[in-house]
Amino acid sequence: IMVKKWTEDEIEILKTYYPEEGGNTYKRLDSRTEQAVRGKVFKLGIKSNKKRVRWELKEEELVADFYLKHKELSFGKVLELLDILHKNGFKNHTQNAVDKKLENYSYLETGVGLSHVANQTRTIYNKKNGIN
Repeated sequence: IMVKKWTEDEIEILKTYYPEEGGNTYKRLDSRTEQAVRGKVFKLGIKSNKKRVRWELKEEELVADFYLKHKELSFGKVLELLDILHKNGFKNHTQNAVDKKLENYSYLETGVGLSHVANQTRTIYNKKNGIN
C-alpha cells in the first residue's frame, strides 16, 4: 500500500481549521479520510478547541435500549434516536456523536468496527445484557 505524502497546503488546512472543526476537517481534504486527519493532527500536535460532552447515564440507557431494540445503524435510525434524546431533554450531542455511540454498541455486540469503546458504554451494554 502506497501512502500519499501530506502536502504543505493540506497541513496548512489542518492548522487553520482543525482547532474549530475537529474531525470534520477531513471534509476539506478530498483525498483524506477522517482517520487520516486524526492521525496527522495527533502527530503534528494540533488540538481541537471543541469540548467533548459527557454522556449522562440516562442518555446512555436510552441509547442502549434503542440499539438493543433495533440493532440497525442506518442514517434514519440515527435521526430517530436523536429525536428520542431531544424529546427526553438531551440536546447536548450532535448527529455524529449519536452515530458514533451506536457504532460503539454495534462493536460490543458484533466485535466488528470500532476497536475502542467508552467504559460507560460497555458498563451499560453489559448491564442490559446481564453480563457482569
